[in-house]
Amino acid sequence: MAITTVDGDTGSEIGGAGPGTDDRYVFDGLNIEPNQEILISDTSGANTIQLTNGLEIASSMVTSGAVQLTLNNGAVITVLDADTFSFQTGGNGVNGTGGTTETFEDFATNVLGVTVPAEGDPAETGGTVTVDVETPPE
Repeated sequence: MAITTVDGDTGSEIGGAGPGTDDRYVFDGLNIEPNQEILISDTSGANTIQLTNGLEIASSMVTSGAVQLTLNNGAVITVLDADTFSFQTGGNGVNGTGGTTETFEDFATNVLGVTVPAEGDPAETGGTVTVDVETPPE
């Protein structure tokens, strides 16, 4: 598994490590620069977006196949083909253990507080969320 810890030096567009490679993208609020823009597009392998405890999401926008998270520091994370990813909240960003891992639909509902709209329907928007497996969205 290839692991990408996203930080201020990470390029604005991130793809997979190679065909068939399972990738994990780790987002920690301490590593992401203010107003940084990150686009993830990776349809090869079984991929995971990991959001560590304490990451503060100011708002979110969810469509049938994508998610955009705006962090409290103005950084924007966009995941294309989000319905093909697993989403892990909490856990160890180094080895990937712990936390809660969910499908895109469950992540949208349980963490962001929205439902994934049907294809072609308008995006759903979510409010403020601090990533913590014990705290539901506000």
